[in-house]
Amino acid sequence: MELTFNGMNRPMGRVNTPVGICVYPHLTSPDTKFKARGEFHSKLAFESDEIEELAELVEEARDIAQAEWEKDAKAADKKKLTLFDSVTDEEDDEGEPTGRKIIRVAMYHTTESEAKGKTFTFEPRVWDAMNKPLDLDGLEVWGGSRIRCAVDLVPWYSAKDKQLGIKLRLFGFQIIELRNGGNGGVSPFGETEGYVADHSQSKPEDDAPFSDDDSDDGDY
Repeated sequence: MELTFNGMNRPMGRVNTPVGICVYPHLTSPDTKFKARGEFHSKLAFESDEIEELAELVEEARDIAQAEWEKDAKAADKKKLTLFDSVTDEEDDEGEPTGRKIIRVAMYHTTESEAKGKTFTFEPRVWDAMNKPLDLDGLEVWGGSRIRCAVDLVPWYSAKDKQLGIKLRLFGFQIIELRNGGNGGVSPFGETEGYVADHSQSKPEDDAPFSDDDSDDGDY
């Protein structure tokens, strides 16, 4: 895909991740424990070969953003610059690598506009495996669920930390296999077919970023 630098904190392009396993997800209600604005977020775990294409794309986006930043950066800041890795190695409780790769997807629940004097509210869009849109109300997504995410690649730079990276800003996600606390932890739908929502959970039809032809390897 073509990446376009539009300035720091502005999306360079939208991409679908491969299907990953949720780790400590907070996807159906905003997490306000550490951020008053509220945040929808989750870590996603992949086998190393599953994430290679996305990792290369994120690195390409970071290289573009770094090159643009260096055009106006001071020489002293260039020497101190460190690069943030969006794709990292997963570690167990003893700090040993598990062999899996981890990414973090997130979006803020609210954003204030001083210019307009308004507060805007956002939430991720959700689809089941058949691209049927779902309502977040009453939906629970627990760790171990298998989902794919649509994310915006957003460059950022911290002047305080002299660090530059790419944020995977969540737009929406598709549930492939659901695990939650209400059904013993396992979806009643077969893994081949994927998770399909009950009609009571569905929303009006909405354009999904996930094609019916998408494979578990994601869509780049």
